[in-house]
Amino acid sequence: ILRLGQALARLRFSEEVAQSDVDEALRLMKMSKISLYNDDRSTSARIDPITAIYSAIRDYAIRTSTLEVDYAKCVELITPKGYSQEQLKACLDEYKGLNV
Repeated sequence: ILRLGQALARLRFSEEVAQSDVDEALRLMKMSKISLYNDDRSTSARIDPITAIYSAIRDYAIRTSTLEVDYAKCVELITPKGYSQEQLKACLDEYKGLNV
């Protein structure tokens, strides 16, 4: 966790590890462990909405080779997947706090 936090701080060009770096390191470790399971054991550890929304937006940006995705397009991407605009706002707020 410490090394991941340090790496995340370096990505922000910071000499100090912030709480948001530690939080993201913990989330990454959790998601890494979840990805190890490909059978029924993973049903109890589902991906949280914030991560799923971020993944959908990131995947769209990669597919379309763009650095910015407008809010209307984000809503269009997440609504069919069953996520709300409140969850989108929570996702945007969390990743804004991480400087992503």
